Amino acid sequence: MGDKKLSFLDFGYYMPPGVQATDTINAVFDLAQSLDQAGYHRYWLAEHYNDYCSWTNPEIMIAILAGYTENIKVGAAGILVHYHSAYRVASAFKMLGAIYPGRIDLGLARGGVPPETTRALLYKDAIDWDLAKSQVAEVLQYLRGLYDPEAPGALPVPPYGTDVPHAWMLGTGMESAKVAVAEDMHLCVSTFHSNKPLQSYIDTIQHYKEAYYEKHRKHGTCAVAIQMTCNDDDRRVSALLKEWNLDMTQQDNHRVIGNSAYCEDKLNEFYDVLKVDEIVIYEHNRVLEEKKESLLRLGGLILQKVV
Repeated sequence: MGDKKLSFLDFGYYMPPGVQATDTINAVFDLAQSLDQAGYHRYWLAEHYNDYCSWTNPEIMIAILAGYTENIKVGAAGILVHYHSAYRVASAFKMLGAIYPGRIDLGLARGGVPPETTRALLYKDAIDWDLAKSQVAEVLQYLRGLYDPEAPGALPVPPYGTDVPHAWMLGTGMESAKVAVAEDMHLCVSTFHSNKPLQSYIDTIQHYKEAYYEKHRKHGTCAVAIQMTCNDDDRRVSALLKEWNLDMTQQDNHRVIGNSAYCEDKLNEFYDVLKVDEIVIYEHNRVLEEKKESLLRLGGLILQKVV
């Protein structure tokens, strides 16, 4: 099972009064080093504007995390493309790619934020959702240098001749898969952002793989993001199930809680059914030590340790 890849998506949520934002931020560096040593493939940080988020600017954390680790890829999952200058996003991630060649991921997402956050970011009350596809394309054109230097107003993005980060499209369904194919991007499908049946994700992933190969004559990389907590204390599992208003018979493809044997079965099931290149774990637990133990336990189930 050494060919299977496991990654981690960190939302950076904290739980006061016991855990504060600074506790969560400081724990990230220790966790990243531990996951790196355990053989995790990627460490992704989200851009969210919800209550109890420890950061809204993952690119700053990425620069530090990449320096703290050796092998694990580090990236954003994802930058909310509607709310930022395409040029600014591309320039930040080109610089990260130059400093840490081959280790930076740029994930783009098309999610929304509360109206007050929109005003704070853009100085306006609403955005044009129809611009989503063009905004993704614009970021990638700047990132990849796909501009005409002779065109009036052409803006090259430094640094030049450096490693370009891997571009990912993040989403929940077919529309995101189509954007990923059109723009030559990897795809990560989240199962916990929407309550769709498993077959919906199977169809999305299959469409991406087939359409990507047909257009680009190469195989695209596809991942699936799963919310999962692994704990071998039965009482703690019961408490977490109660906290999430679930029982063992109600678990689905969106939220998985259980002991090592149960989680290993679910991971193998997701690999076999979805046929993805890797699984990205979103560990919802806000108890920092439990989250770390859960991720290391999951890694021990299917990964070969880095030596």
